[in-house]
Amino acid sequence: MNIYFGQIYITPGVSFPWTIHFQRLLGETVTSLVRPGPRFIAQYGENWNLMFRISAKRGILSSEIRGPSKFRKDLRVEYSIFLPFDQIPTGSDFAKPALRLLLNSVQKVFLEVDIEHMNFNAAHEQLVAEVCGDPTSFELS
Repeated sequence: MNIYFGQIYITPGVSFPWTIHFQRLLGETVTSLVRPGPRFIAQYGENWNLMFRISAKRGILSSEIRGPSKFRKDLRVEYSIFLPFDQIPTGSDFAKPALRLLLNSVQKVFLEVDIEHMNFNAAHEQLVAEVCGDPTSFELS
């Protein structure tokens, strides 16, 4: 099982400047920290992947999780996570608070679909520091 991250923003001016490098780094790191639990395997099988679509919304106070969408042809379960755009600082200060909110939402999905994630929990702050400390993770113009 692999974990993937992608971004899709539907409201003009409501987005985060994370790069494709961020998406890959986060996906590879999270994949290395988790494994499918018995209930996930029973429902989907061992070869299914998990995709998180990152988005943002104005006017919400906390993150919203939508899904799952199931794509049998691609063996993929997909969730969309809408981060509360108005609650996150702008400019270079966005990264840590936004990533913490994202990781908390991912953790909720892991609980829901039975992804064993104890190593993921233990690595939260290290993951935030690593990803946010990498200047190729976001592009501020």
